[in-house]
Amino acid sequence: LLGRGSADMKGGLAAMLYAARALELSGDLVGTLTLAALVDEEELMLGVKDFVAKGYAEGALGAIVCEPEAGEICITQKGAIRLEVRFHGRISHGAMPTQGINPIPALMDILDFAQRTELQLQTQHDTDPLLGAISITPTVLRAGSRVQLNLTPPVATADFDLRTTPLVDHDELVSSFVTEVQRIAAKTGCQGEVEVIDDRPPTSIAADAALVKSLSEAHRVVLANEPVLGGVPGTTDGTILHRDGHLPVVVYGPGGKWIAHQANEFVEVTEIIAAAKVYLLAARDLLHSAR
Repeated sequence: LLGRGSADMKGGLAAMLYAARALELSGDLVGTLTLAALVDEEELMLGVKDFVAKGYAEGALGAIVCEPEAGEICITQKGAIRLEVRFHGRISHGAMPTQGINPIPALMDILDFAQRTELQLQTQHDTDPLLGAISITPTVLRAGSRVQLNLTPPVATADFDLRTTPLVDHDELVSSFVTEVQRIAAKTGCQGEVEVIDDRPPTSIAADAALVKSLSEAHRVVLANEPVLGGVPGTTDGTILHRDGHLPVVVYGPGGKWIAHQANEFVEVTEIIAAAKVYLLAARDLLHSAR
């Protein structure tokens, strides 16, 4: 069971703690249940990377990531690439722009390329029924200073958040950005570079995998309805557990699926209690079935 500490995730964290304690007190704990409350999920996922590197994921049957997914059993999640593109120009006075190299037009070109590439990928690959569309989103732009707005800046940068489905080859996508940056640099006279800040693969697990079966049956018992199989529109620490730890991963937790980073995030107490019961039953079933 895997949790983290943002406001929307604290409900899942509480549910997994109570589930683990209840399973311990029941005297029916067979095997080892590991709880992981990991740091830095929103940034570089340093917590889960360290967790796997130190061997804590070795031998595990799988992982339930306790992110809020409105009760859906998410068997797939998007991948993510974090890129920074930098163009280095040469400062000039704003009244004499030809005496320098302004990197801002180069930045405009790469933004246009990102938009065209997003459309191309969306056209090339059908919208995933569980994950939705591929996206390339510029999130941070930096250039110049208000203190000296009469100068062209020496550097202009753009950060991108790319969200992919299993159909997208990450290496090819990054390579396309590198090639385009080189083309723009040659055209504008700038120096261009691309930094891959982080690269997280999409994950998927079969609907009839043991982990999914145990979680689905637990959901039926506790909620008295048929579970919905879904997909995570973002990425979780589970991407690293899957890629580096070679674990099957599902994402299931209390709280709305679309509340992340919204004002006044909340999770109903009844959902936390239900999730704790589901975690308990699913963990017990999976551990017993593996004996």
